[in-house]
Amino acid sequence: MMNDRVSQGDMFVVPQFYTTTAQAGNMGFEWVAFKTSGYPMRNDLAGYTSALRGMPLQVLTNAYQMSPAEAQSIKTNRGSQTFLLSPAHRSGKHF
Repeated sequence: MMNDRVSQGDMFVVPQFYTTTAQAGNMGFEWVAFKTSGYPMRNDLAGYTSALRGMPLQVLTNAYQMSPAEAQSIKTNRGSQTFLLSPAHRSGKHF
């Protein structure tokens, strides 16, 4: 469990399937939800201004167990799309 203050510009990694966040406004995060289930249906973690876009490729490949090419695609090719992962997602598997 994280027990620390988060300041502007700070970034930390939360395990897959346990958080969703919305884009920060002028006063900071407007909405943060921590999931209590290991099997969520939706995670809004990708898009033009998402935190995933700013993460190093190595962090994404390790956190989501995907290839560097898949991680690069998530970082740069999603625009305003929503990023959906199922608990059964594995590299190279499409649903």
